[in-house]
Amino acid sequence: MIDTINIKLIAFDLDGTLAESKEAIDQEMAWLLISLLERFEVAIISGGDFPQFEKQVLPFLGNSPKLHKLHLYPTCGAKWYSFNGTEFIKEYSEDLSQEDIYSTISAIEDTIQELWVTPVRVYGPPIENRWTQITYSALWQFAPASEKKWWDADFKKRIQIRDMILWKIPAHLSVSMGGSTSIDITRKWIDKSHAIDKIMKKLIIRPEEIFFIGDALLIGGNDYPVIATWAKWLQVSNHSETKHFISSLLQW
Repeated sequence: MIDTINIKLIAFDLDGTLAESKEAIDQEMAWLLISLLERFEVAIISGGDFPQFEKQVLPFLGNSPKLHKLHLYPTCGAKWYSFNGTEFIKEYSEDLSQEDIYSTISAIEDTIQELWVTPVRVYGPPIENRWTQITYSALWQFAPASEKKWWDADFKKRIQIRDMILWKIPAHLSVSMGGSTSIDITRKWIDKSHAIDKIMKKLIIRPEEIFFIGDALLIGGNDYPVIATWAKWLQVSNHSETKHFISSLLQW
């Protein structure tokens, strides 16, 4: 059983944690999140941009009166959306400069050519400019979750891609691995620990009052920076394990 006596905020990654990559949360997960909002503040911190929240999460939460307790952090915390009673509005957006965007996209394109990383099938664009973050998807943006799942289960392919990109971009940028096949580039210190820091200040809570659940808490994963915040955390392999965790939490 999980001790939640001092926990005030439950935070989640999205893809691979609450849902399959780029897929909507299912009915059971929606019910579990709504139930959590009755007892806790809830944050979702994703490498994806806000439209992914609009596609994967928000339509399935209905008109819960507790939506003001839900905090959304797209692009690894470089953006923050909160509920104003009617809709989710953007609180801030820490955009990359045009120079950083250009140099990052060039570095990704060079790396793809050097490694001959080309998917057999095309599923949308491989590089997405999210303004606060540049994301490279090795199987392209809209590849089916079934194909993404096993492409880089041990992270070895993306570690090689990440390391090559890192040498080619400005020193004030960082590279991390997110989702099942993606690489995220942001400014240094703009990561999921940044989101945790923002929400601690907003809610006036301490690290030990936060519990984070994610599937990429290994070194180099885009969930890994959360560990440095001293928040409590749990590594999961899929959204089924997350459901089990939430169910246990609600029984306490």
